[in-house]
Amino acid sequence: MPLISIQNLSLNISNVPILKEVSLDIGQEKFGLIGESGSGKSMLAKTLLGVLPLGANVQAETLTWKGKDLTNINEKMWREIRGSEIAMILQDAKTSLNPLMNIKKQLQEVSSATTPLSALQQVQLPSPEEILQMYPHQLSGGMGQRVMIAMMLMQNPKFLIADEIVSALDSLLQHEILTLLQDHVKERQMGLLFISHDLQQACQFCDRIGVMKEGQLLAVDTPAELRKNAHPYIQRLFDAMLPEEPK
Repeated sequence: MPLISIQNLSLNISNVPILKEVSLDIGQEKFGLIGESGSGKSMLAKTLLGVLPLGANVQAETLTWKGKDLTNINEKMWREIRGSEIAMILQDAKTSLNPLMNIKKQLQEVSSATTPLSALQQVQLPSPEEILQMYPHQLSGGMGQRVMIAMMLMQNPKFLIADEIVSALDSLLQHEILTLLQDHVKERQMGLLFISHDLQQACQFCDRIGVMKEGQLLAVDTPAELRKNAHPYIQRLFDAMLPEEPK
């Protein structure tokens, strides 16, 4: 059974169509969701977390998490799922943290089962004792993302949504963060939804990839098979990729 199953999901916000008959299953894998800004990637993620804005109307034949129907659950049930079962990391981690609390206190509020020091050590942060005393504005971009990953992993979710989490980092930090994510996904047998506009990066990192355009899911396949897809938009994405450097 897939962790997430979606059949013919449509989303309108204030009568504006955002998602159009999206069908998708995601299991214990690294699944990439690719598309330009405004294609519906992040709105699909927010639908899976039940955090849509006012005026949103979701219709779906199927929308399930581990077999549980999500189409008619109340806010209390959503809160039980968020974080503890499905967690999300955003692009700018520092703005997701409380600017008035140091890192140690914020980690303590997440879970008592794991110490803040242990949580930072698990994401390979250097000098974790010093970082625990820092405030969000004192963190670099890479440090902030590692802290957010640590915070999400403390809740032991079964599914992680990573929304453009490395797009603001340099290539070395991108590689380090993605390697860290990959290791934890494999070790914890999690599912990962990796949202990005970077097809080349997704092809290197993900097991399967879905391509979105204007609220529609055009195709889902492995990177190798997706490259063979004849859809003009998908071909343009591959044509725009930089050639890989010789090893």
